[in-house]
Amino acid sequence: MSKHTPGPWYSTVTMSSDLHFIRSIDSDVVGQIAKVRIGPVLEQDEALANARLIATSPELLEHLKKVLWEVEAFEKRTGIPQFSLWITEAKALIAKAQGG
Repeated sequence: MSKHTPGPWYSTVTMSSDLHFIRSIDSDVVGQIAKVRIGPVLEQDEALANARLIATSPELLEHLKKVLWEVEAFEKRTGIPQFSLWITEAKALIAKAQGG
């Protein structure tokens, strides 16, 4: 299982560029995570939305893990397996995000 660059990540664009950059800052070192190009396939608004989604990925993953833990704890406490499908899907998404 590979580890991703820790968040937070953020999205920036330079006025003279057709690129949105997704970057991280770790101990004052800026690292480039990804680039989203504006062009014939992606309009500015869509490229910006994609860049924002990519930039929030580490936080979304961590929040999903916390929610999963709470839901599993609820089912264990109550003995009511009402969230089984959600739990299975959340575990699959976490594994996918972590390279599993």
